Amino acid sequence: MNKNILIFIMFLVSSCSITKNSKKETKILNHNLPQNTKELISQVNNHLINPESISLIAKINFKIGSKTQSLNANIHLIKDSLIWVSLRTSLGIEVVRSVITKDSISYINRIEKNYFIKPISYFKETLNINRGYYLLEEILLSSPKILDQNDYQWNELKDNHSSYILPYILYSENNLYVINSQTFNIEYFSLIESKNPRREIKVHFQSFALKDGYRYPMKIGVDLATDELFVVEILYKKVDFNKKSSISFKIPKSYERTD
Repeated sequence: MNKNILIFIMFLVSSCSITKNSKKETKILNHNLPQNTKELISQVNNHLINPESISLIAKINFKIGSKTQSLNANIHLIKDSLIWVSLRTSLGIEVVRSVITKDSISYINRIEKNYFIKPISYFKETLNINRGYYLLEEILLSSPKILDQNDYQWNELKDNHSSYILPYILYSENNLYVINSQTFNIEYFSLIESKNPRREIKVHFQSFALKDGYRYPMKIGVDLATDELFVVEILYKKVDFNKKSSISFKIPKSYERTD
């Protein structure tokens, strides 16, 4: 499998989203609804979660061009520290193991018997994705904090599923959020690099469930438009918060280092 495709999958695996609601599933009363953009942003940011760690087991179906494949993923995140990822076939054979930190990406390819260690800027070089580790962590925790800017446009959609639409420009990025007006969960967001419109990420969060006071999507769809269109579906099997997990990343001496 192409190395850049695996790097892309590692990034998308880190796009599994977790969102927090109150300990009791309640509807938002009308008098608590935001009256302006600032109140909306405050409500969204107040519903972001902040666990010390999270562990995920997922199945990933992806399509790159005309090629399709499925992999199983184990992910462990320690907040402000690292993201550990293991990708396996349906037979349990590990294909890739990786550790992503604020500074670097370490990657082992079990099939090719090689590895590399790159600076975090490698994501931008290969996928044109800015903000590195912290973007991955925010997405994994479904906590892409929305900055309080004065030039937001704010609209409300009223149909079968009431939502708020929040588009804005941050530096060279065009951003768009669709926010559930009852739970204030982010259900969709897109990031478009304005200097290169073909670099676009679209993420759909679906099938939310409640676990230990946290609302999380059991299904995620991700589109990445680069030179090719990558389409990924992530299906959660298990989610654990603040669970102690052993993390191992040992590079076999016989493996060759690649550039």
